[in-house]
Amino acid sequence: MRRLTEATDRDGVLDPGGSCGPRLGRFPTDPHNGKSIVRIDTPSAGADTDGWHFSSSTLLMTGDDLVSNGAP
Repeated sequence: MRRLTEATDRDGVLDPGGSCGPRLGRFPTDPHNGKSIVRIDTPSAGADTDGWHFSSSTLLMTGDDLVSNGAP
């Protein structure tokens, strides 16, 4: 996650003086719950405790809100 919000060198290694990035100034807000924090792994996506959920096993980032995860 830090590689998205901090500078890196050309190989993607974190480097405060790197010529690449940051790619994001901050993570965007989930439009369904108004949160922007990224939670890694547990609890699973849909807990609605944070803005985003990142799974280190699948490398997928999804919204953590109930709407994005099948709730009416």
